[in-house]
Amino acid sequence: MTAVGLILLGGTAAVTALAQSAMKLVINGNPVTTDARKIGGRTYVPIEDVAKALNMQVFTTGGQIVLRPGGGANQIANQHVAKIGEELFTGKYRFQVNSIQELPKYQMKYANHFTYNKTVEAGEGEKLVVLDCRLKNGTAQKDEFVFSPTEWGENTALTDADEGAHQATAFDVAADEDAPMGAYALPGAAVRFAIVFKVPQNTKPQDLVFTIVRYAQRGSKKGTDVRVALAQ
Repeated sequence: MTAVGLILLGGTAAVTALAQSAMKLVINGNPVTTDARKIGGRTYVPIEDVAKALNMQVFTTGGQIVLRPGGGANQIANQHVAKIGEELFTGKYRFQVNSIQELPKYQMKYANHFTYNKTVEAGEGEKLVVLDCRLKNGTAQKDEFVFSPTEWGENTALTDADEGAHQATAFDVAADEDAPMGAYALPGAAVRFAIVFKVPQNTKPQDLVFTIVRYAQRGSKKGTDVRVALAQ
């Protein structure tokens, strides 16, 4: 859990109260967290709790902790909510796109016996856009996530500069089961995977929209959408 000294974010009318006995943080009369601690005479609270109370999201990138305005849990914000290399925290899960590659052929590196299409090749006039990703379980419970290029993946898609959207061709992941593919993550553990998109050669990738779908809720359209800007 990331902790920083309590501050008033610029322009935010936040009134804070820290009771020395209970050490509870209150913003605008609303209890935010009871995990406030005195260290070396200074008060520290989890930044995720403060961000959630202010309807913001937390990113870590380049040695920085960044707070940005956020949308609802199942809403794709109008603005880009992360860039390549930034870690997006939804309140439960952490998602990150580590890299983007454009290739004629991709040899899977995470796949096991549950994963099909060990090698994916672009057709004539096509190319592959491969996104290496990381999804971390930020909850206290073991969970399982869906990795599917079909409707099980809900809104997962690659958008382009011409306002088009492309469905994933394949997922490269060490799955624990198939139909649809699912992978487990213990509390604090992460799943590394790649998403492969087969697109026309002249496609200019713009954004990745990825829906975090809990396996237990597959088919219920209760996934959480995140958006990552891919254009440099």
